Amino acid sequence: MPLDAIVLTALRREMEPVLLGAKIDRISMPERDMLVLFLRSRQSGNVKLLISLRPGSARVHLTEQSFENPPQPPMFCMLLRKHLLGARITALEQPEGERSLTFRLDSSDELNFHS
Repeated sequence: MPLDAIVLTALRREMEPVLLGAKIDRISMPERDMLVLFLRSRQSGNVKLLISLRPGSARVHLTEQSFENPPQPPMFCMLLRKHLLGARITALEQPEGERSLTFRLDSSDELNFHS
């Protein structure tokens, strides 16, 4: 089934109660076009959010599957870790009728400035 705007809206509504307020604990990049965010939440405990950017099968969903990490993380993964570790998910937004999902995050940098 293609991930169109209607399916993404239903998926966003299903994931919102689990993801809102969750803290990003770890980030892994098992493949060059796939991210796995390890999240910790008071309501739902520990969950994994899979974000795949494959051209033919782009998707985002919660998963329980384990993935093999490469021995050396890619530079993009290191950049995401630098900026996103410890951030909390404050909102999931989707423009009306669009196939895009925006994650609003609340975090602090090295100098404890809000970002």
